[in-house]
Amino acid sequence: MSTHIKILNKTDIKVFDEPPKFDSVERNNFFRLPKWGKELVEKMKTDVNKTGFILQLCYFKATNKFFHPKKSYKDDLKFVTKKFNISLEKVNFQNFSTTIFNRNKTLILEKYGFRSFDKETRLLLKKEALFLSSTQIKSEFLFISLVEFLKRKKIEVPTYHAISEMITEALIDYEKGLSVLIENNITDKQKELLEELLEFDDEKQIEEQRHLKNKRHKLTWLKKSHESTQPYKIKENIRPEQLSLNQFAGLANMV
Repeated sequence: MSTHIKILNKTDIKVFDEPPKFDSVERNNFFRLPKWGKELVEKMKTDVNKTGFILQLCYFKATNKFFHPKKSYKDDLKFVTKKFNISLEKVNFQNFSTTIFNRNKTLILEKYGFRSFDKETRLLLKKEALFLSSTQIKSEFLFISLVEFLKRKKIEVPTYHAISEMITEALIDYEKGLSVLIENNITDKQKELLEELLEFDDEKQIEEQRHLKNKRHKLTWLKKSHESTQPYKIKENIRPEQLSLNQFAGLANMV
């Protein structure tokens, strides 16, 4: 499937895929380096590598995600260079190579006991996504649950696209599994009962829905009932309820 199901809106996707926005208190808190981090920064030769590493590390501490230093905010960049006595003028992230970025990422994951989001951990996430799909929760809650799962398992959190792709695959696989299960177990009688529910109720259509252009299936009438205690209203409820009970009796073992 080439497209993903819609989970988050464009604004939330943008927030998810960008570095966290800190206030002054949070900035002071997250931009503190552990001892091993300080020792490593002191050994680095260039200001751009020092700044890039600090930003990678501190953004990861806050989100369990990695962001290229080019995506960092000006306030964070100014704070880091001032705090660690780095020349802001010498920091140009065009000179921060992918090799250095990946090397930093590997080291940070190792130091914090995390695993990268790779083929192996993707399979773990896929398994969890399939399980959650069977609970029929909303896709937004499914997304949030998978992010929390990654954090509990100490696995790097990937991009929105990667997680939404996983959810799409899981939902498709779950629906396919249901279809196979039904096809292998449904009886001819049950097929007839289901087909009957999809027939148009012409009698009901004429009686109550003259103003509607589109006919409605019998199944849709089971959703409607009158709360009135007037005898003729109660009588109107009896027919769909009887239909519902008859259908349920024949389909109960499929549920």
